[in-house]
Amino acid sequence: MRFHWHNESNGRIPWHGRAWLYVRDWRFHWEWVLLSIRFAIGITFERFDDDRILMTFCVPGFSLYFGFSPPFTSRITTWLPEDDRECRIAIHDWAVWVNPWSKPNEWSRKDPWWVRGLTFHIDDFILGRTKCSSSEVKPPVRVVIDLDGHQYHGTAKFERATWKRPRWFAKVRESVWIDMDHGHGLPHSGKGENSWDCGDDALCGWGNNGLSVGEAIGVGISKVLKYRERYGRPFTVGPRETKAAQ
Repeated sequence: MRFHWHNESNGRIPWHGRAWLYVRDWRFHWEWVLLSIRFAIGITFERFDDDRILMTFCVPGFSLYFGFSPPFTSRITTWLPEDDRECRIAIHDWAVWVNPWSKPNEWSRKDPWWVRGLTFHIDDFILGRTKCSSSEVKPPVRVVIDLDGHQYHGTAKFERATWKRPRWFAKVRESVWIDMDHGHGLPHSGKGENSWDCGDDALCGWGNNGLSVGEAIGVGISKVLKYRERYGRPFTVGPRETKAAQ
């Protein structure tokens, strides 16, 4: 038998924590969150997950998740459904979610309603559904970014996005979007997580709130320097043929 737990919170009080208990081939897992504001009750069956049976109990102020995995030789495994299923009712993010017998990792319009699940958005019902629109604030301008002793060329576009509900105030955001010319992305090394991203990469487009082109350029340079600090400097610098990266 083996037991261990971990405090997921930053402080000494384990507002968010996890615990594991191993008894022979059985695995039990607990997770709790204090001062939560969601409501949910349900059970999930997953045939190949670490927690093959997961039970959820959440009320405002406290959330508890309990899962366990029986050994493959246990009779319980023969009672599990052939594919992943969940039976749950939840209230969070201003919506009510009802899943009588849903597939947690997929959704198809062809399935009956008790498999697709039902969702009722409280905010949409009271305030109306949000509609988003965007417009050009002013004509695009060409930009030149000095980095590594080279000049990288691109275009800055100015956008005003508006989110409006029929029975609520509008939310407006103005922003600058910079798209670098082909071969003029700001270079940095690839992540190196796969065989196709071990070489050089480049930041070819990004945005920033506000209409200041200078601030937007500073944000792009800051992103690239952070990428270089994390993944390393590029093998070559200067405008060249690069693959697009965000």
